[in-house]
Amino acid sequence: MDLIDETGFELGMPTQVETLQHQCHLLCNENDQLHRELAQARRNIEKLVEINQNLLAQVSAESKRANLAHVKHVTTMNRLRTEHSIDIGTW
Repeated sequence: MDLIDETGFELGMPTQVETLQHQCHLLCNENDQLHRELAQARRNIEKLVEINQNLLAQVSAESKRANLAHVKHVTTMNRLRTEHSIDIGTW
């Protein structure tokens, strides 16, 4: 004697195989989405690396420019001191 009323479930209940196929389909779709997101993340990383390299090149160029300006300043101070006996002091 079965006490559970199963009325209405005769046609709508998926079999275990159908349930597994559906889960497999969902996992495949999720995997595809993750692959697309991973590809986008890799493109973003490549762009950030490129930006970082450009910024490092700019920092290097500005550092060289600052060093050159310092050398010119020291040279000018030394020339004024030796040729004209003018000591403008140090910073």
